[in-house]
Amino acid sequence: MKIVVRSAVRTDLPALLALYSELNPDDAPLPQEKADATSCGFQRRAEGFRHYIER
Repeated sequence: MKIVVRSAVRTDLPALLALYSELNPDDAPLPQEKADATSCGFQRRAEGFRHYIER
């Protein structure tokens, strides 16, 4: 068996979401727009609110 490791591309998204739902059937489906952002290289850094004070 040959394994090829590569970066995911946008066309992989439907199959990847199907795999996630198969591996974790009790989890809510990932919203398409969030999945698109994640597949485009965005990384989740924080969750919450931020307020920057200008100096």
